[in-house]
Amino acid sequence: MISGKGSLLSDERLQLVVTNVRRVRDLQGRVLIHGEEEQGSGASRHYLLLEGTDARIHLLYYTPEMEEARSRGKLRANNFTSDDRSLKER
Repeated sequence: MISGKGSLLSDERLQLVVTNVRRVRDLQGRVLIHGEEEQGSGASRHYLLLEGTDARIHLLYYTPEMEEARSRGKLRANNFTSDDRSLKER
C-alpha cells in the first residue's frame, strides 16, 4: 500500500525497478504517487511511482516534460497514462 495522497497497489508482490524514461520505448500504467527525494545540501529530486502494465512498479525521476505535464493536471495519482510525450524529453 502507498499511503498519504497516493493509490493502492493492485499486488504488493510487484517488483520495484528504477526506470530511465529516456531509454523506454513504451511505458503505460497507473500513477501511484509523486514524491521528493532529498539529496543533501538542500537539493531534492522529484519522482513518481507508476504501476506498469508490465506488472512492475517503475520509479521514474522527473524530466522537465513530466514537471510540465503535472502542472497541467496530467499524471495525477490513480490515473492511467500511456502518453510517452509527457514522460520523455523531446
